[in-house]
Amino acid sequence: MSWEVASGTAEIVGALAVVISLLYLAYEVRANTRVLTANSGKDAQIQWAIVNEALWQSPYHMVIANALDPEASSTDFSPEEHQRVFWFARAMLQRFESELFLYQAGLLDEEIWDAHRIWVAGFITLPVFRDWWAKERTQPLYTRSFISSIESVDSAKLSPDLLASLARPRTE
Repeated sequence: MSWEVASGTAEIVGALAVVISLLYLAYEVRANTRVLTANSGKDAQIQWAIVNEALWQSPYHMVIANALDPEASSTDFSPEEHQRVFWFARAMLQRFESELFLYQAGLLDEEIWDAHRIWVAGFITLPVFRDWWAKERTQPLYTRSFISSIESVDSAKLSPDLLASLARPRTE
């Protein structure tokens, strides 16, 4: 066998090795992306579970639950209760904004994003939070994309049943 044939064979084998390596790398990147997406979904759900656990464990959980009632008014709460309600609301929205970043990066499933986005859009339209949100959205705490995303939810998706379920989970 001549050196030219050996050299040509080595080049072909090398090219095949590169192609196989690239295919393997693409497979691994996709698998890693699936794992990251699954973990992001899990973490998003866990964050909401933490909020729910904190609420039911708090001696003030009924204050928050009452604020989520579509029939509630800001006048129903003492100044201290207002503070508790609005600190809760800010913390919740900041958690939710972190989900937007994951969604924009392609790491949060669209179904999870849409469900939570609709929930938060309903939340900021509740009477107790409506005026607060009008001021809160002007603070340098939230990105324009976050504000736009939750405020652009079609109001038809914010049914009275959804808003009522924010305050009182369905038992039927």
